[in-house]
Amino acid sequence: MQNGEAVEVARDAYRSSVMRVIGQVEDILKADPVDKAEVRVVYHVLVGSAEKLDAVDATILDLMLEEDASAEDVAENVKNVDEFKLLIERTKMKLQTMGDKLMGHADDDSVSSTSRSSSTMNHHRYPKLELPKYDGGSRGWLQFWNQFKSIDRDDSISATHKFQYLLQCMVKGSKAREVVDSYPFSEENYPIAVADLKDRFGREDVLVEFYIRDILKLVLQSSTTKIPFHSLYVSLSAQLRALE
Repeated sequence: MQNGEAVEVARDAYRSSVMRVIGQVEDILKADPVDKAEVRVVYHVLVGSAEKLDAVDATILDLMLEEDASAEDVAENVKNVDEFKLLIERTKMKLQTMGDKLMGHADDDSVSSTSRSSSTMNHHRYPKLELPKYDGGSRGWLQFWNQFKSIDRDDSISATHKFQYLLQCMVKGSKAREVVDSYPFSEENYPIAVADLKDRFGREDVLVEFYIRDILKLVLQSSTTKIPFHSLYVSLSAQLRALE
């Protein structure tokens, strides 16, 4: 019980920390101009606190199950955790959206508006981000494309530069890399290569079938193997979010 109380205290502390950060976000986003560096810092602090909070939430749930807490108490705890996660995710989305907008602005205010929108500046800016890696598997497509599409849809980047970024994202020796390598490097071939990738690896019907199979495997596994409730809940939630 003492251990449970200590964990509850830790959760309250982490939640208070997260709420303080969230409270700062609105002020940061209302500033004119918005401080890009501050957006990055607050985002990383929020992500770090959220990860620690996830670990504490998982511990509390395990303790509740070990102590045979009622189904109502467990359900209420899960609901409470999910509501807090939604608040965090909405805040992260606000920061990410603002970060994407700021990517179109020059770091130096003295730079002219023409040079700010040039593809050359964007070419030097994007590699500072960690580009997603994709190997051609169904499981990795959504994560890859949801990150890469911000580059694909950026009209200020030339198609040749987009092609370079696409090549950087493909795992060497993978099926996805083979598809991209099959197209000669050119501005005209970039959209064709992307369309081919989508047709081979990003088809909605294939992805839906893949995630449904994953859910069925998880359900069958849980019926024959003792899986911690929290692990099962997290895995099922991830599959359902992917389907959505």
